[in-house]
Amino acid sequence: MSHPLDIAEAADCGVDALPGWQMALARLLAAAPVLPPEEIALEAAAGRVLAAPVTAPRSRPSRDLSAMDGYAIAGPAPAAGAEFPVVGWAWAGKPFSGQVAADQAVRVTTGAPMPSGAVRVIVDEAVSVEGARIRLVGLAGEKRHVRPAGSDFQAGDVLVAAAVRLTPPALMAAAAAEASRVLARRQPRLAILTVGDELARDERCGDDAIPDSASPGVGALAQAWGARAAGLRRCGDDANDLAAAVEELLDRCDVLVVIGGASGSERDLTRAAAAEAGAVPLFAGVSMKPGKPAWAASTGARLLVGLPGNPVAALVAARLLLVPTLVKMSGAEPATALAWRHGPTMADIPASGDRETLILAEAKGEGVALLERQESASHAHLARLTALIRRPPASPPAAAGELVDYLDL
Repeated sequence: MSHPLDIAEAADCGVDALPGWQMALARLLAAAPVLPPEEIALEAAAGRVLAAPVTAPRSRPSRDLSAMDGYAIAGPAPAAGAEFPVVGWAWAGKPFSGQVAADQAVRVTTGAPMPSGAVRVIVDEAVSVEGARIRLVGLAGEKRHVRPAGSDFQAGDVLVAAAVRLTPPALMAAAAAEASRVLARRQPRLAILTVGDELARDERCGDDAIPDSASPGVGALAQAWGARAAGLRRCGDDANDLAAAVEELLDRCDVLVVIGGASGSERDLTRAAAAEAGAVPLFAGVSMKPGKPAWAASTGARLLVGLPGNPVAALVAARLLLVPTLVKMSGAEPATALAWRHGPTMADIPASGDRETLILAEAKGEGVALLERQESASHAHLARLTALIRRPPASPPAAAGELVDYLDL
């Protein structure tokens, strides 16, 4: 696993230089705030990151419990042929109210409180039942089949630590600690602004318009990593309209993602709109392929992240730059979003150029297969895109079977 996130390096490279994506990400992370906590119901907390630990108020089990269906007795393991009268029953949540004598047995089910005086359970398979009596027909063994009080956790134990994301298992642990409400970090509110005269403004596309395919993918990726949708706008290449859209969306979000317009030509109006809104540049362009036109700026506690207009380039840049930033804002460790895996490539990979190259791939078993089309504007094979192969600048060719680094998309 690789975590190339040295935020201190951000000061070593001027804003006007073209940083690698690690440097660009370091600047984003340095500007990104960890969002404040809010108290929410546990049933609404799936995927959220804890701002405070969940601590057990009492030990569990609170008393000795039967670990098997069988018969609780008070003495040592009996010999074959031993008989006991059954004097009562105990179910999960319904204890036996009496005291078990040395020559008695109480019927118990898994999870039932052990009757007072009982020290072990003889399992069903070892006895025969004759009316209100049981007879041992097999070896009882020395195993007691009892879950001792406090054997799961003790009062005061931390069952879910702060900064942990509430996965289904973590939610179960929190519920076991009787946490009906938890203190979790607020989700980043993310708005998307797509820019370009060529984009259709609605579902209808003519010959000279194209559908906006980038925003659904980028939006879904952001929400999968903890963001909450806060608005979507489509805007043509008009400076006034763009400036108004940026100002409007910034009022309702923590992160504004601007897709398109960052070409470096005279038609590039997006960074000018960001500057008009008072945003301070963090970087303008990234030394990566695809994704070179990506940019970012900050205004107060809000971030603007600019992504290329080509859908594949937008998705790649979002995965490397936007996702770890959202993870930090959500209260988790951003490096957890960059868990690079190591596996064999299933096809030859050509040498890379002077920029770090991300190759579109499909994870298969322990390896990765390259997609047939690698163009940033291609959609034909995107449904199979599940991984990005990372090739550092000036990497030599890699033959099929060689180990490569790749990131799950």
